[in-house]
Amino acid sequence: MVHEALIRRWQTLRQWVDEEREFLVWQEKLRVLLGQWVESGKDEGAVLRGLPLDEALRWRETHTVHLANGEREFIAASEQLRKQTRKAKEKQRQRNITSLVVGLVIAVLLSLFSIVQWRNADQKTAEVKKEKNRAEQQTLEANYNLAKVFEKKALAVLKNAQGDHCNQTYQQAVLFTSAALEQKIEENKFALKLGSIGRLFTSALFDAALAELWASSEPGVNSIAFSPDGRILASASSDKVIRLWDMEKGKEIKELKGHKDGVISVTFSPDGTRLASTSYDKIIRLWNIESGKETSVFKGHTNSINDLIFRPSALSELNFRVNRF
Repeated sequence: MVHEALIRRWQTLRQWVDEEREFLVWQEKLRVLLGQWVESGKDEGAVLRGLPLDEALRWRETHTVHLANGEREFIAASEQLRKQTRKAKEKQRQRNITSLVVGLVIAVLLSLFSIVQWRNADQKTAEVKKEKNRAEQQTLEANYNLAKVFEKKALAVLKNAQGDHCNQTYQQAVLFTSAALEQKIEENKFALKLGSIGRLFTSALFDAALAELWASSEPGVNSIAFSPDGRILASASSDKVIRLWDMEKGKEIKELKGHKDGVISVTFSPDGTRLASTSYDKIIRLWNIESGKETSVFKGHTNSINDLIFRPSALSELNFRVNRF
């Protein structure tokens, strides 16, 4: 839900997050791996290898002043081990060549050597495949741990933002949240806890984080509401459409169309079977959640309706508290 609705569908937010978070995400990941290296007593098995080392060397060239001493030491140790490994492999290659030349002298020994090499190759292939699977599993686990780090940071930053009311601090909370959601993890795990979602995706947070972008002419999400059972999320958009989202799968369920202007707010009925919506078209509409069809229209307001509250009543189906602009 969060990934689809807020990251992919809000193009303005997406562009802003992509521009700001790449180095932040990499540096936080590096710090996690650095901590593992230090905890292992700086064991060679915990250094950077392959593509992660290539990426670290690239960032060191362009952002060396932003790296702490420990981070630079970690990258340097990884680079040194790579050089030593390559040198050892080169020596091994030379020894192999010598062995092959000697083997060519005696045909029988060559045949025996070929058989041994074939068996070793099979064993090496199996070991490489096993090592690859283990590395992929470790990467998924590391990504999950990194996502939890970002979740913790986002909650901490949000707490500070609510205290000092600083828009830039709210922006950091959004960045850390987005970074957590972008981590590739196992399907049976979730980057954010349900309680964290409720705190990190309030309209007030995004109002403050994107205060300077709300004036954009692009359609945006004006309001969200959770169903009483927590299974469905409704979002009100400036594109005149209400969208229902499956919380568990994070996918869109239905589109509710009918308003003639941007939708301002939405709210569920206490039993979760109906949804009420307000719009700049000065009309309140009532929807059936299961069918996705409009069931009632309430007209009479002479100005835009900013907010509403759904209350059950024995005398009437719906009572509204209306705040005007």
